[in-house]
Amino acid sequence: MSEQRGAGRARGAVQRNRPAPAGTRTPRSSKTRAAILAAARRLFASRGFDHVSLREIGAEARADPALVARYFGGKEGLFAEALAASNVSDALIPGDCAAFPHRAARAAVLGEWRSTGFEGLLIALRSASSPAVSDSLIRPFEQRFVRRLAEGLGGDEHMARAHLAFASIAGTALLHGMRSPGSPGYSPEQARTIAEYFAHDLNEMMKRGGQGRRGARRRPPFMGDASQ
Repeated sequence: MSEQRGAGRARGAVQRNRPAPAGTRTPRSSKTRAAILAAARRLFASRGFDHVSLREIGAEARADPALVARYFGGKEGLFAEALAASNVSDALIPGDCAAFPHRAARAAVLGEWRSTGFEGLLIALRSASSPAVSDSLIRPFEQRFVRRLAEGLGGDEHMARAHLAFASIAGTALLHGMRSPGSPGYSPEQARTIAEYFAHDLNEMMKRGGQGRRGARRRPPFMGDASQ
């Protein structure tokens, strides 16, 4: 009887220590995958696609760089998931867009990208000049961003206003919120003042035409329009 128990324990130990079948996701592999993705998001947001290597991502995640190919299929696959994990959500752009200008100002001026939900946009902006991902991944991301914003805006010419809002956020980010921490600039008080002005102007830009045809402002003629 005791021999049978001992044999049973031995078989149980072998089964517990046996490697998982190929393709099986274990708790340990799930943690490693999540660590690689989190490290990639941080590094891509900091330096962009072209200036981050798989070796650096592996070192940041404390994982073998070869695991990137196993879990993500390579660097472009990892970048795609980093963008998807930071994508625009319903929480980012509420239906009435009331909080959106303030979040955008905190990100684009003060550099608070992750806490405001704009980290995906930062990753896209950092990597916009990369031939490897600009057309296949970043442009579709920007289109989804603008389309989701337009849905929240509603009203007259909502797509045009969404494109203009996106361009304003991206341009302001390039001037203010994407600076390196040690670069010369303005004081925290000045930065907050700029953020307040930007939030106000962005809000005004976004809400124009939102009252429908009857209450909307008339669009000014384009410069050089022959009909003027």
